[in-house]
Amino acid sequence: MNSDKNHDVLEKQLKTLGQKIRIDILKKLSLSSNPLPYSILQKEVLGTNPNSVNFSFHLKALKNNDLMYTTEDGYALSALGGQILKNIVSIEKILNEKNKTIMIRTSKYSKEPFDSSKIENYLIKEGQVDGHLAKQIAKEVEERLSKTNIVYLTAPLMREYINGILLENGQ
Repeated sequence: MNSDKNHDVLEKQLKTLGQKIRIDILKKLSLSSNPLPYSILQKEVLGTNPNSVNFSFHLKALKNNDLMYTTEDGYALSALGGQILKNIVSIEKILNEKNKTIMIRTSKYSKEPFDSSKIENYLIKEGQVDGHLAKQIAKEVEERLSKTNIVYLTAPLMREYINGILLENGQ
């Protein structure tokens, strides 16, 4: 029974947070050390296109789910809202890293998305590395690149990057 209740609460919270504007509201509130008045919060979230009827509706939904509260000075993020927002931001980071595409300019002057299988094939063919080790190194290259802010590499620079990792691994 308790599990069903938790599931219902989770479903209710996820439904509430299913609209981007509500997450944006929570993010703005988290950046402020003081409660934000309605007009300032509305302007910061909606910018130059304020729609007060819908905005009020979203604030009410967040308040009804204890994700924020009101004071005499305006709106503030609740402890629960802060904890949930922290996890949402963490999920967003994971998804951004997963969906990040690094482009490689090939020697033919065309761009193509990063592909770790090409590194494996390069290591096996050019570096005479066994398949298992090639797969490990290709995975390490992909993991390291995903942690950088690099969005574009040339093929020669990519080869140097791979060579650096090979040297670190004693190859």
